[in-house]
Amino acid sequence: MDRLTIQNMFKESTTFFVIGAEGLSLSLMERPSWWGNLRTYENIQTIGEDWSAVLSVKAGCYGISLNSGVSGDNLGAANAKNVAFRGFALKGQVSAAGFSEHCHLLNLNGFSHLEVENLLISGFQGDGIYCGSSNDRATERHNFSFSARRVRFDGVNNNNRNALTFIDIDGVVVEDCQFLNCTRSDMPGPIDMEPNANSWATIRNVTIRQSVFKNNGGNLGEVGVMIPAAVTKMPQNLTVEYCKSDGYSGTGAMFSLCTNREPAPTQDDTNFRLSNNVAANGCMPYQILGAKRGLIKQNMFTDFSRAAILGYNEAKRGVRDIESVDNRFVRCGYARGGGISIGYASNVRSLRDKLADCGNGKPGGAMVIGLARGLSERIVLDSLEVTSPTGRTLVAVQRDARNDLDLATSKMVSPRIGLLPAQLPVK
Repeated sequence: MDRLTIQNMFKESTTFFVIGAEGLSLSLMERPSWWGNLRTYENIQTIGEDWSAVLSVKAGCYGISLNSGVSGDNLGAANAKNVAFRGFALKGQVSAAGFSEHCHLLNLNGFSHLEVENLLISGFQGDGIYCGSSNDRATERHNFSFSARRVRFDGVNNNNRNALTFIDIDGVVVEDCQFLNCTRSDMPGPIDMEPNANSWATIRNVTIRQSVFKNNGGNLGEVGVMIPAAVTKMPQNLTVEYCKSDGYSGTGAMFSLCTNREPAPTQDDTNFRLSNNVAANGCMPYQILGAKRGLIKQNMFTDFSRAAILGYNEAKRGVRDIESVDNRFVRCGYARGGGISIGYASNVRSLRDKLADCGNGKPGGAMVIGLARGLSERIVLDSLEVTSPTGRTLVAVQRDARNDLDLATSKMVSPRIGLLPAQLPVK
């Protein structure tokens, strides 16, 4: 079976079988780097028996592409529909050939309803899966309804871009997946939602749940959302829940959200939810910049070198209408920043958050809550619990001299902080 024959099967069949261990494996031991730049089409399922069915992708190539050019239209009516990949392995050549930013194993554009299930996606030079707006610059195409279930993304040596990239998407479920050994230090991270600087780009209705992240890197986060200022629409309805993260070596966060715009009262709600996650041994638990309306609930964050960030040092990196409920922080900010840093922020409420041994143990950096540079108003810490079993935490709430705090609307209610000082009034 040669490459042309395989390509014809994609064009002429509704189901293309990648044969398992008992039959033909497309990796073909004598020609392991033959396959690349295959194309799939509407109403085609690519199915294997199990991960012993291997499609080994030639270095410097896409693996399988959907609508790589300018097919379709800007409304989605001409999108490729009902495409699926199930039950086989896609292997790239990052170990032998190294990093190549735009060489993706699945290169998917202009689709409506696309399913990925029970795949092993490993050794990608660029992305494992790329969901874009075509591979031609400034081509408006929108994607609808993507799901990935029981997929293992293994970057092998952290010398790749992202495991899963969304340039434009409305409707995502990522469930019961694994993200291992992904992303070099100057790339975003395992899951990256980052449109190009086009006004029409869309990121909304995304759910990441019950997935594992281990030994990853990057400069944005395990799950990251980065919206250029040129994009008109705010990202909306973003959920990360019941996930586990361990051993993140990058400079980002378990969850990063940055929209590059001020969250004004009239701005559309972001509606993000970060809940019931367990994360350990990373850089920042989360960083939320330029977001309006979100819930951070019942997460456990342990051993992070820097603080979680709610709003930063300029208005376009501020936050508004954020609730933090029943979260636990243990030994966070052990290098700098304390447990939670609040900068430009309006209407932030913490309820029953518990923080233990946060801060670096040194004056100026040994606080649980840091009110950082920026305008902060309506900051309410309700039933905040602070403990310091090892004496690392010296201050419950510390206010930077450059923080413009509205004392009339900000307060602590029923704090449980022992004898630790706090630069926020109790009312």
